[in-house]
Amino acid sequence: MRRLIYIFSLFATMLVVSCEVERPDDVIPPDKMEALLYDYHLVQAMSSEYASAEYKEKLMFDHVFKKHKVTKEDFEHSMEWYTRYPKHLKKIYANLETQLQSEVDKMGETKSVLDEGVSLDVAYLGGDTAELWTSFRSKILSATP
Repeated sequence: MRRLIYIFSLFATMLVVSCEVERPDDVIPPDKMEALLYDYHLVQAMSSEYASAEYKEKLMFDHVFKKHKVTKEDFEHSMEWYTRYPKHLKKIYANLETQLQSEVDKMGETKSVLDEGVSLDVAYLGGDTAELWTSFRSKILSATP
């Protein structure tokens, strides 16, 4: 009897351990999903500046989907699957966090290029806007000329 219980518990343990859920073929692979989510969240942050212009937001998201060669429906279907199995989504977001931290670290390195005493309070120097004048603390960014 004891041996039967032991075999049954061993079988049940093996069954639970081996029940790794396979990603279906119609779900975006993790590496592609990671790149897509990176751009998606950047667009999400940028589009929050255009609260009254929904068409700009739609155009930006459409561009992200087109860039990654997926449809909005593919993305939503994949996100539904990933949220059902959060272990997979957690890995993707852990990689995204590492990637974003790397970008932040790179931004910190750009200060050394400038003369000492110049204070920068900008998020990124690779664009066309940077605060180089330390005596003026106001910033105005506009979508219109």
